[in-house]
Amino acid sequence: GLLRTHTVNANPGLLRIHTVNAKSRANTHLYRKNVKSYSRGCGGTENKMTKIFKKIALSTLVLCLVATFLVSCAPGAFSKNTKTVMEIAGYKVTYDEYRYFYYNCMLDMGDGFDYKDEAQMKTLKEKTEAALRKRYAYALLCDKYNRKLSKADKKEMNALIKQDIADFGGEDKYKQELRQRRMTGDIFREQYELNGYLIGYLYELLITGYDNVIPVDDETVIKDVYDNFYHYTEIFIPFNQGSDYNENKAKADEALAKLNAGESFDAVAEKYSQWTVDFRVGVYGTTGMKTELIEKTAFALEVGQYSDVIFTSEGHHIIKRLPIEKEYIDKHFDTLLTDSATRRFYEFIDKEAAALTVEYKDYYSELSHGLLVTRDED
Repeated sequence: GLLRTHTVNANPGLLRIHTVNAKSRANTHLYRKNVKSYSRGCGGTENKMTKIFKKIALSTLVLCLVATFLVSCAPGAFSKNTKTVMEIAGYKVTYDEYRYFYYNCMLDMGDGFDYKDEAQMKTLKEKTEAALRKRYAYALLCDKYNRKLSKADKKEMNALIKQDIADFGGEDKYKQELRQRRMTGDIFREQYELNGYLIGYLYELLITGYDNVIPVDDETVIKDVYDNFYHYTEIFIPFNQGSDYNENKAKADEALAKLNAGESFDAVAEKYSQWTVDFRVGVYGTTGMKTELIEKTAFALEVGQYSDVIFTSEGHHIIKRLPIEKEYIDKHFDTLLTDSATRRFYEFIDKEAAALTVEYKDYYSELSHGLLVTRDED
């Protein structure tokens, strides 16, 4: 993805979030916990480069977004083309930056992407613009709320980047790896700033109810839980490496047949489910915390209803919707509050991004797919 940080599942492990004082560490722990649950974006496999990137990125198209706050150049920066492709809310998007987003949005579309397909090309360009809108939504909000790095942050970041270049194997290998990602040294540094610091600082400010952007009073949160959270249990048959899809599907179908014949969900789950969660308790969540298909399925059910067999990259599932319980809200209110605030934080970012003005410049018409995806010579 923009930094290809994802594992096979939708949720990446969370990377490095830097703090400089005890209060910031406490608030940022909340950020780490929730961003891990709410990350959305590309899949990908890990290699040495990805493991290093995991230190500086939170996710891909949603959070791995660059900023323009630092005035100093990154070690080994090698910007090739700073011509303006477009302007978003008055910010100039250079060729280097546009190519970075374009290339990684293309990777996000998977191996089946075909640049000769007009519909797919249209989707790619829309994804690129959407990712850039989010990038500048963060930039504008950081400006508005005066979120910026301290001298201590900058000193720490410089040391971390220096160490990471050494981890790459030196300046030359660092440049080669960045070219492979269609990045420049400046973009790499900007990733550190935005994803390692500024988004966390913005998040910890807004989820406290500051400026009433994301209200967190009890009444608002409780209403949000009843309106926008799900509570479900499931019968889960995992799709593990080396397991047989048809055999697993047959087990799931057999479990569904028993439910349809009148056996209790608990009894069938006891026999068939390999879910690590206690199926008698289930899980609570809100949009963005689980696989999209599971969430859509859970929200579509009435309380007490169960679904047909659905399949995700994790395996086969039969979902049963459970009621939202007041006792659970009372006992786990702090967790539900942060989950609610986190979702509403990203909804707020999406809304801000959608409202930004975009103006394409003449240079945009000169860009071809081949030009944008071709790797620079080492």
